[in-house]
Amino acid sequence: MQLFHDRFQDWVVMILPSGGFFTLAGWLLLFNWLKQRKEKREAQAPLALGKEAV
Repeated sequence: MQLFHDRFQDWVVMILPSGGFFTLAGWLLLFNWLKQRKEKREAQAPLALGKEAV
């Protein structure tokens, strides 16, 4: 019993969706890391200048 036609490329179906999810996860990790880094620097900036944090 054949489920798919003769020209069906099974590896493309296996690779593309997971590659997209890994790429999306990589972008999310990068942007979250950059956001946390910026927030950490902004929180430390007043302390470095000798001012109290608001």
